[in-house]
Amino acid sequence: MAVNEELARFVRDGLASGATRGSIGEVLRGAGWAAGDVRGALASYAEVEFTIPVPRPPGTTSQICAETSRRVSRDGQVAVDGVAVVLVVGLSVALGLWFAGSPASERDRRLDQRRVEDLRRIADGVDL
Repeated sequence: MAVNEELARFVRDGLASGATRGSIGEVLRGAGWAAGDVRGALASYAEVEFTIPVPRPPGTTSQICAETSRRVSRDGQVAVDGVAVVLVVGLSVALGLWFAGSPASERDRRLDQRRVEDLRRIADGVDL
């Protein structure tokens, strides 16, 4: 995927001025750039210590993907999002079971209802 030239120039200038990748990404997303375009533009420059931004050679997609996943893991945002999703789903299931009752208690309630109905039919048949 080709990176927009204006976007790449902005990222290069931002990195050269000492701005962090995170702040550059936030500013660009806030300005309306798509997250994928921002990731691509940021990934087109290597994360190495040097006085100016170092461009990556074209065609290093697998390296870019690997570095992006390391960066996301390092930020911890994915881990936090995953924990939040697990907590919300777990809480939803727990509240659902609490309000509706467990499947076993519902099954017992239905069996009790069936027994009561059967006993009423037997009683009505005997009273003829």
